[in-house]
Amino acid sequence: LVDRRAFRCDKGVEQARPVLEQGDVRHVEEARAMIERAIEAAPRIPTGEFLLGWAWELSGWDDRAETHYRKALDLDPAFSRARLRLGRLLIVRAFLASLASSEADREARRAKAERLAAEAGSEIERALASGGAFDDALLLDLGRAMLAYTRRESGTLLDLVGAAVTRWAGASGVEDFYWLESLALDGANRARTLDRAIDAQNSVPIADIGI
Repeated sequence: LVDRRAFRCDKGVEQARPVLEQGDVRHVEEARAMIERAIEAAPRIPTGEFLLGWAWELSGWDDRAETHYRKALDLDPAFSRARLRLGRLLIVRAFLASLASSEADREARRAKAERLAAEAGSEIERALASGGAFDDALLLDLGRAMLAYTRRESGTLLDLVGAAVTRWAGASGVEDFYWLESLALDGANRARTLDRAIDAQNSVPIADIGI
């Protein structure tokens, strides 16, 4: 009975996965419902929790996304994709926490932003340390670039992004490198880089952009 439930869960989440990988926000609610039914049938499958978190993130519900990424990691601490996605989410939260309308407000927010960035870096480091658990070279490149961002290594970040957008030109996921680069920029430079992200894949949710 357990094996049958696990099979149904795997089948359900795999049917929903392409919607998430393509960032297809038009069908994300349908995909989320499919994943939730699969989890109900087999509640202790880490992949189901991970994909449910991803679905919530695409819908702009970062708090719910974080909850399900952490559930996936509770079930499987070596689940490096979930840990990398959690790190990405924490980077977004750190960036948003750093935004302020005045210098006094910026100082008040600084501690929270730094704490979130440090936590993001820790999660990404743990994901990258898993080594062979990654079977996606693009994700490895993205993880290294995100780690450089959390460490405030701007030169390294720009080098990694430049190499990645050349290596992965036209691939699904290349927009994440432009998105990450934009966080290290400001003003018109940020806007231009976000335009490149949207042009690259046209799938970066507004909730992720942080402007």
